[in-house]
Amino acid sequence: MSKNFNINNKGNLTGEYPLYFGEDLGIFDSFNIPYPEIREADQNQRALFWTSDEIDFTQDYKDMQTVTDDEKELMVRALSFQMAADSIASGSIQQLFLPIASNPYLKGLISYHGDAEYVHEDTYGRIIAQCFDDPSEMIERIKKDEDVIRRLGGILYAFKDHMDMVYNIEDYTLPEKRKTCLRTLVSLLGLEGIMFLASFASTFALCESTSKFDGIAKAVGLINNDEAISHVDNIVVQLNIIRNKEKWPEWDNDEIKKILDTFVEQELDWADNLFNGISGVVGFNSTLLKRFVLLLAKNVYDRIGIQFDFEVVEESPFPWLKNYVSPDMLQTANQESQSANYIAKGFVNDVPDDLEFEFEVE
Repeated sequence: MSKNFNINNKGNLTGEYPLYFGEDLGIFDSFNIPYPEIREADQNQRALFWTSDEIDFTQDYKDMQTVTDDEKELMVRALSFQMAADSIASGSIQQLFLPIASNPYLKGLISYHGDAEYVHEDTYGRIIAQCFDDPSEMIERIKKDEDVIRRLGGILYAFKDHMDMVYNIEDYTLPEKRKTCLRTLVSLLGLEGIMFLASFASTFALCESTSKFDGIAKAVGLINNDEAISHVDNIVVQLNIIRNKEKWPEWDNDEIKKILDTFVEQELDWADNLFNGISGVVGFNSTLLKRFVLLLAKNVYDRIGIQFDFEVVEESPFPWLKNYVSPDMLQTANQESQSANYIAKGFVNDVPDDLEFEFEVE
């Protein structure tokens, strides 16, 4: 009998489906839902469905030929990190978490999260293929970019450590498994909730200052919505269940804070490195980007109850950002694409209270 299908799973009798490291799952159980917030998060991410072929990059190729060398370099630096990071996420999330998940709705959430990362990865591939004369040269540049690889070092280490645990699961005690899983979830939260969103701001800033790259702006806007609206929520929901409901004794505020602090410090350094050798753009520089990183980070810390000791930034330094990340702008009609603002099976009572109906019965 495959460990992936456990005909003797007793969850339907006990109603117990812990997130991780419980019984291997068997027959899908849709009536025992100990954590409805997991199911809700999964439904929310599916409501944002889109595909990469919805976007036309024809004009973006032309724009790439007309911008200055510094503007092109800034775009390349932003896309290089985003493509490398999404390649890691797309190839890892399902492999890391599905083998240890023991909650049926969590398995659905992880599966779709991984599928969405593939859409992101595919989208970046299309941008590079359609906006650059030599896509292979662009990929080679990413592979040799030491700043990108160094910036992703923390997440790569966490993923490798986690994969070693998955492959050698019998050699780990339950506390060791839980510590490894927690480190990976928190590291993934740092990637999705801080690193990605800070990098997207670079792309949007260039689009805003040049009034070009509409296709790239729309594509990265859709990716941003996935990360900020659903992927961050996917991880936060899990961490709060682990902390407040399952009460893992391995939860350590100091250790989690240390992981997140490392991500913040790294992103603050990256804000300086981004502009090495090139000029900034109007309304976007290292000082403003650092403030945006701190704004993003405070939200992440607060959502999982971790103390934030960096400078507190109350407002976004980029007021124009809303032009690029609004779901209502990017998904213009519920009839044409899914919208997170559309309520399934909902209705509005717009009939006046004093209106009377008359019926004739034959």
